[in-house]
Amino acid sequence: MHIYLSLRTCGGLEIQQHYNHIIQGVIYDSIDHELATFLHEKGYENENRKFKLFTFSRLLGRFQLNREKSTIRFIDNLQLMISSPVDYFCQSIANGMLTGVIFVLATAILKWKK
Repeated sequence: MHIYLSLRTCGGLEIQQHYNHIIQGVIYDSIDHELATFLHEKGYENENRKFKLFTFSRLLGRFQLNREKSTIRFIDNLQLMISSPVDYFCQSIANGMLTGVIFVLATAILKWKK
């Protein structure tokens, strides 16, 4: 299942060029606490490998790259896609995002795009 998020920044978003861990943290903060702990600490096991069974896209939107500071500044709206074959994860992320209309990504405050 794919969940597409359209986000509106309040005054833009400047974030580290390598921001995947930040997005991952927002996802873990948005899902059920027990599920987040399970995925982070253990995950789904198959033989000697562990899988989180979710993935996400890079942030999509108009941006300016600052090579000196190694940051990306998103100008206005952003899109993010989160995918997982686990229904409970998808329900949990959707519930978490819908009940938390405003959330913090790095030092920026984001709101759902209307």
